[in-house]
Amino acid sequence: PASFSLAQNRPNPFNPSTHISFDVAMDGVPVTLTIYNITGQPIRHLMRAESVKAGRYTLSWNGLDDQGHRVGSGMYLYNLSAGSYTESKKMLMMK
Repeated sequence: PASFSLAQNRPNPFNPSTHISFDVAMDGVPVTLTIYNITGQPIRHLMRAESVKAGRYTLSWNGLDDQGHRVGSGMYLYNLSAGSYTESKKMLMMK
């Protein structure tokens, strides 16, 4: 990829799982992809990597928090940090 980017999750709204795609434009950057509840508390860390290769990545979220509990219906935020790039988007879980 020529640049860093974060795509809108698919499907959105979702139940029970969704896919999040992002592009990493250079090798060797640290990458984190974290899901937050609407109050800004981190509930799930989908990726925490010290160094990744450039490319397109797609991760799935099954609607569970880091403790393995199913989250409720509502708005969630997801944030990608890759090197100095950061971007957030919203998604909706509907039961």
